[in-house]
Amino acid sequence: MTVHISVPLDEAQKAQLEAIAEASQESVGDLAARAVAEFLEEDAAFRAAVEIGLAAARAGEVDDFETYRQDLERRMAARLAQSKA
Repeated sequence: MTVHISVPLDEAQKAQLEAIAEASQESVGDLAARAVAEFLEEDAAFRAAVEIGLAAARAGEVDDFETYRQDLERRMAARLAQSKA
C-alpha cells in the first residue's frame, strides 16, 4: 500500500529537486520516495552498527584510541581511493 505525505521545502530546495528529477528522468515523487528509502536503509544499518558496538562494549571488546584512529584513517583513505577510481 502506498501512502502519500507532504514535505515542506523552501523554493530553492523545490527547484533543486525538480532539476534533479528532470535530469534523471524521474518524477519528483519517485525521486523523493527513493531518497526516503535510501535514508531508511542507512538509518537501519547505523542503528544495527550502534547495537553491535554497544554489545561489544558491554562484553569488554573495545580498542584503544590509537588502534581506532589508525583503522579510521585506513578506511577513510580506502574510501577516498575508491571515489577517485
